[in-house]
Amino acid sequence: LMLTISDSCATTALFRHYGSEKIREAFLELGMEGTRFSREYWDDELERKGVNNYFVPEEMGSLLRQMYDGTLIDRESSWWLEYLLRRQQINHKLGGFLPMEISMAHKTGDEEDKAHDVGIVFTKSPFIVCYGFVGPDMYKYEDFIRRSARLLAEENGGLEPPVKEDERREAEAAAGAANLEAAEKARSAGGAAV
Repeated sequence: LMLTISDSCATTALFRHYGSEKIREAFLELGMEGTRFSREYWDDELERKGVNNYFVPEEMGSLLRQMYDGTLIDRESSWWLEYLLRRQQINHKLGGFLPMEISMAHKTGDEEDKAHDVGIVFTKSPFIVCYGFVGPDMYKYEDFIRRSARLLAEENGGLEPPVKEDERREAEAAAGAANLEAAEKARSAGGAAV
C-alpha cells in the first residue's frame, strides 16, 4: 500500500513497528546520511515541535540507480522493488504529461505543503528524476514536475515506449518478486529459502 497508492497509514505502521532508531540504522546502511524519518505522518504535535521528515534527492537518486542496476541489496531485491514501484497508481505528477504507455517506477507523496515524486522513467534512454517541494502554491510545483518530466522524456528517446527493453525489465522484475515471495512463504512455513 505504501508504494502502490502512497498510503501514509502503511508508512506509519512500519514506523511504529521498527521505530526511528532502527529506520535510521537501515538508512545509514544504505548510504542515506541526510534522509530522516523521525515521526509518523500527520503527527501535528511533533511537527509543531520541529520534528520533521526529510529526504535528500541525491540519496533517492542513488537508491534508484542501484535498483536499476540490480545492486540495491541484491538483484532479486532490486527487481522486486522495481516491480512494486512500477505499480504506483498515483501518476498525476511525474506521469501527468507523459503517454500512459511509458512505464515508470516511482514513489510520490504529499503532506499539506509538501510534495515529492522520485523515480525512473523508462523511455528509450531511461532517466532518473527526484523532485521535492515545500511551500505554498504546490499546484504550480506539480505542474513544473509534469512539464519538466515531459521535456526530459523528449530528450531521452522521445515519447514512444521502448517496448522490447521495457517488457524484458518488467518480466525480470516480476520474476524477482515471485522468487522473493516463494522464499518468504518457505521461511514462514519453517522451511529453507530456495
